[in-house]
Formats: sequence, C-alpha cells, structure tokens
Amino acid sequence: MEQNMTANGYPWLGKVPTSWKMGRLGTMCSILTDGTHQTPTYVDAGIPFLSIKDVSSGYIDFSDAKMIPLEEHTELRRHAPVQRGDILFTRIGTLGKFVTVDTDVEFSIFVSLGLLRLKNNVPVTKDYLMYYLNSS
Repeated sequence: MEQNMTANGYPWLGKVPTSWKMGRLGTMCSILTDGTHQTPTYVDAGIPFLSIKDVSSGYIDFSDAKMIPLEEHTELRRHAPVQRGDILFTRIGTLGKFVTVDTDVEFSIFVSLGLLRLKNNVPVTKDYLMYYLNSS
C-alpha cells in the first residue's frame, strides 16, 4: 500500500508522507542553548564539568571530567539546567555527536557542548530525533 506523498518545501528532502509535519528544531525545544563561555574554577572534588571529551564516545563519561565548586555549578545551572532525558551535542571541534542524558548525576557543561530539551507536546519522539540527528 503506497502512502499519499507530497512536496514539503525542502527540495533536498523530496516528497514525504502527507501525514508528516515539518518543523524547525528550535520551535520544538523548550531549551536550546550551550554551556558557559567562561572557564570556571577547577577543584579536586566537586560537581562534574563536562566538555566534548566527556561525550565524544557516544555516551556521557564522567571518569575524566573536571570538577567545579557547587556554588559555580549552581550559577551555571541557571543558564543550562541539564536533566535526565535532555540531549547534549558537540558543537565545537568534533561536531555533531548527540547523546541522551541518561543519568540523574548533576553536572554543568562548557561552551563546546549544546543542550536541547524537547517540548512535551511535539509530534516527534526523542528516540526518533536522536536517530535523525546521529544519521549522515
């Protein structure tokens, strides 16, 4: 059975099923931002502070993360409040690696990482979005 197909306004995409809705990522997100643009104070024990090296393997790796004081984390969290289910992406250097936050461990992010959180009412699942974003 062939679905009804239609042009979508994006020539590079071709025809898509008529039931599909097209939208910009920014309009589907309640948060779309990046990490702090200033280097924080590093400490021996504190809150993990992640950069590209901590997610470029395709998952969040805290084993070599730098640490920052709780006070700085609290301040940085106002701009980029990472939580379980969010998507982090590399935006400087190693571009285009996307990972789902699958932990409740609190951490902050550096400017090299972006953060997006889908709105609750968007007609796309996070799993599909991750598949799409990680595709060529």
